[in-house]
Parts: sequence; C-alpha cells; structure tokens
Amino acid sequence: MHAEAVMTHLAERILLLPPAVALLLVFALPALEASAFVGFIVPGEIGVILGGVLANQHKLPLWAALVAGIAGAVIGDSVGYEVGKRYGERIRGVTAFQPKMLISVAQTTAG
Repeated sequence: MHAEAVMTHLAERILLLPPAVALLLVFALPALEASAFVGFIVPGEIGVILGGVLANQHKLPLWAALVAGIAGAVIGDSVGYEVGKRYGERIRGVTAFQPKMLISVAQTTAG
C-alpha cells in the first residue's frame, strides 16, 4: 500500500510540473533511453505518455508533446549510434558486456 501511495504522489507531482519542465521530460526520457542505458531504469515511453496526458489536460499543446517526444527519440538514437560507432569495440571489451555475462544476468533475473 505504501508503494502505491508513493507512486500516486509522484504521478500527481509530475502532472503539476510547469509546461517547459514537462516538455523537457518528454524530450529527455526517450533521448536518454535510446542513447544510454537509462531505459533499464525508466523507459522512455513514460515521457511520451506524460506528454499525451498533459496534452489531454490542455496543459501542453499536442503538437509540442509530439515534437518533443519524436525529437528526443531521434536524437537519442543518433547519439547511441555514434557512441556505438566510436566506442563500440571498447564497450564490448568490458567484462560486464561479454555475452556470457549477459546470459548469466538474464538467467538470474528470469528465474
């Protein structure tokens, strides 16, 4: 019950954000999900849904929420591609990203 109350409070606080801050979240969450590993913690879809809810409540124009979400996803994908292109081999060399390690992590979390 406590977790539900916390989530409700958090959702209410997010919906009361000033429009400029809300648009920044609508942009940043998809951008961070696509370009970094933040998607493991907070999926970018939450930012897009936030934009839709705020547009429905007439707190943001729908076009602004769409532009922010789409731009965040495209820019995040582009950054992720460039990071992979430039540092991909180094990242693959890190022990945590070895296939054996990833498989054992997946098996641990699945069970």
